[in-house]
Amino acid sequence: MKYRYWWTFFIAGVSGNKFYTVAIALERFFVINFPLVAHRVVTVKRSKGFALGVMIFSVLLSCFSYLYQNYIDANSFDIYTAIVLQFIPFLIVLVLNIFILIGMHRYKAARKSVRKSKSSNSDEESITKMLLAVIIVFGVCSSFEFVRRIMIYVWPEYMSKWTHYDYTINHLADIFHVLNSSLNFLIYCLFGSKFRSVFLEMFKLPWGKAEEVITAASTDSSASKSKNESTGTRSRINSDD
Repeated sequence: MKYRYWWTFFIAGVSGNKFYTVAIALERFFVINFPLVAHRVVTVKRSKGFALGVMIFSVLLSCFSYLYQNYIDANSFDIYTAIVLQFIPFLIVLVLNIFILIGMHRYKAARKSVRKSKSSNSDEESITKMLLAVIIVFGVCSSFEFVRRIMIYVWPEYMSKWTHYDYTINHLADIFHVLNSSLNFLIYCLFGSKFRSVFLEMFKLPWGKAEEVITAASTDSSASKSKNESTGTRSRINSDD
């Protein structure tokens, strides 16, 4: 009985991690594809409330999963776990990130027609790499538990007879669940300069301010360089006249 209760908390943590990833993808989807609406709707206060709602939803989902396994239908619980807790979150993240990439491509094309900006292109590439990394990590880390649950549901006698297969896949799934919970933070730090700056500034670390100073200095030097080039061009034109 105690194991069942601890398992419920485990499901709450795992599903919470997955649906928080879904929530982040949903927020980016609105910001990229509906920037005017997102400017009014996506605020800090509402984001905190939405995060609390995701937490409550994860706890309620874990409680329902406990009831489903022990009181509703234990035979179909594996297929329920594979679809509801594994496949659906990955599918939502995949679809949202595809629309995010499409929206970013449209924004890049529209901005390119107006002016050329190397910094925006580099930001675009870093964000694209970050989104692709999130999708790949999310899919790989969820695949082991998804495959295990499908195999138990389709071949229950085989999996009960050859328990070492289930044991191995189960432990791999647990390891990748932990990796999925920790790798997203590293991905954001690796590809997101703004995320690094905000994170370091939040904890009052000196590296965050240093990074902001370096970024501001590089921006100022680029601006002054372009200004000097334009001034030199005008001087040459005037001298030719």
